[in-house]
Amino acid sequence: MAENRSEPRSEHRALLAVDMAGSSAPDRNDRAMARARDALFGALESAFDRSAVPWRECEVEDQGDGCVVRVPARFPKAALVHPLLGTLSDLLHEHNEFASASTRVRVRAVLHAGELAVDGRGMTGRTQVVVARLLDCAALRAALADAPSAAVALAVSERFYEDVVEQGGLGIRPDDFWFAEVGGAGSLAVAWLTVVGERGRGARRRRDGSGRDAGVGAGRDVGTGPRSRTGIGAGPVERRPTGGFTFNGATTFHGDAVGGDKHVWTDEQGRNR
Repeated sequence: MAENRSEPRSEHRALLAVDMAGSSAPDRNDRAMARARDALFGALESAFDRSAVPWRECEVEDQGDGCVVRVPARFPKAALVHPLLGTLSDLLHEHNEFASASTRVRVRAVLHAGELAVDGRGMTGRTQVVVARLLDCAALRAALADAPSAAVALAVSERFYEDVVEQGGLGIRPDDFWFAEVGGAGSLAVAWLTVVGERGRGARRRRDGSGRDAGVGAGRDVGTGPRSRTGIGAGPVERRPTGGFTFNGATTFHGDAVGGDKHVWTDEQGRNR
């Protein structure tokens, strides 16, 4: 009997993924892990509900030491940045204040949005692949490690940054984020990082151009400088031909002042330079 298969449909979702740091620490036995999980999931549920994104209306994929939350498109993505992540950070700090070292909860988090294919087994697609790559990247791990008093370090995808973070709005500060390129599977993904509750860290990294988190190989950050038009890299670089003549400042010629080969280049607006 032939199997009846229907074509998967596509649905848009915002995704929040979280992963607990230190899950494999020697002092985190099964009992400690269970307490940490209870604290994390309790904080997540409260943070969602307080942000007008009801937890019960989202799809939650439990991953043992974290989860992926798929948020329906009818809810504003900006709410996942503010107030949700700030609330999550506050709730985790409240838990950590009285928790033992083995049950404290600090998390890496990722925000992304895109289309997912829905079939009889659930949801899949490149959107989830991007989330998994960002959640495991060296740059995000280093961001949390470099902020030992923080409860949440966040990476957002380039698309999420441009569509949500860069637009600003209540409680959202684009200057708190810094840029990283994340390598993996023979390609590069773009991320914008921040440490929730530590304002000024992103702005400092942009000013001093450090923008390099501890990592290995392609997982390391790249310089942060002025942002490029596409959001990739450290900003526009004007490439000029080598050799010949270079004129700086306002220069006027009547007729052609260059004999032989002449190179003319344009800026991004198409003006001759």
